[in-house]
Amino acid sequence: DAQTASLYTGARYYVHAHNCIGVAYARRQMLSEAVEHFREALRLMPQFDAARGNLGEALAAKERLSAND
Repeated sequence: DAQTASLYTGARYYVHAHNCIGVAYARRQMLSEAVEHFREALRLMPQFDAARGNLGEALAAKERLSAND
């Protein structure tokens, strides 16, 4: 129905917004914040491969930074 379609469209908007915000944080090396947004995108849409890949990259970058400390 129309209400369900509207909710789905809204959820997709938030998923992509969280992914984009995560990318912006990652580019600024604000990796903890990036991880939070990628995880929220995946909570909303578990099959979102872009967010999953970005999350993996952010976690790997965090691990590299921790290893260098």
